[in-house]
Order: sequence, then structure tokens, then C-alpha cells
Amino acid sequence: MSADLRAGHLKSAKLEAVGVANTGYIPGKVNFSVRLARRNPLSKNTNLIALLQEYASKTDSLKSKLLTEDEEVHFARGHREASGGSLEPELWEEFCRDGLEMLERPVAWEAKKRKAEQNKPKNTLDRFFAPSPKKAKGT
Repeated sequence: MSADLRAGHLKSAKLEAVGVANTGYIPGKVNFSVRLARRNPLSKNTNLIALLQEYASKTDSLKSKLLTEDEEVHFARGHREASGGSLEPELWEEFCRDGLEMLERPVAWEAKKRKAEQNKPKNTLDRFFAPSPKKAKGT
């Protein structure tokens, strides 16, 4: 199999799980799927349902909305290595912000993006193929 057809792997000693979410499957819902990280030696001992329970119980608000009375995660469907669920968009955003602590990170991303734009090369193909100002005026 050629290298361009093989899937890559995220490599980090700190990576516990990888997740994806979309809004196109069920209207009015955010559907998500989470799997344990493949290369993390700690992930062999990690129970994904317990990990999602931990994230869902970070605040009282999340705990009351995402956990059942017996502290089970009502949205996680699957097993200890792969799970997922379906939440309302507002609840998904709250879970990302407060439980997963993800939505605060774009600030750092924006700083990296600005720095990359500042370091953008001035000599680009668009500029190379643009008509010269002298020729545009007809001289």
C-alpha cells in the first residue's frame, strides 16, 4: 500500500483519547465519537466511559445534565475503548468548555495564526503572475 493511502496516527505521551463531532447526522444534535489513543501505553488501562464520567462531573451544572442518579454517563454509548453519544448543541458546547476544557484554547491558536500571517512570504506566485503596473496602464 502506498504511503499516501495509509492513515496516520497522533503521537503524544499525553494523548488519552481522540474524538470527533458533527452536526449533520441528526438535526438539532451534536453527535460525537471517542476512541482511546492507539499508541499511548496508559490507554490500555483507561476506561473511556469512566473518563467521560470524570469530564461530565467537573461542574455541578454538567453533573446534573449529563449523569444519571447512579453517576452513570447517560450520553456515552459504547464500551471502554470506543464510545460516543448525541447531545443538544448548547449542552455540547458546555461540555466542551467546562468538562473537556477545550473551547478556551482558540486564543492560543489565534496567536499562532497571526504569527504565521506575519511571517508569510511576500514573493508568491500570485504576485509573480500579476500584470505589471506599467503594462496595465498601457505603457
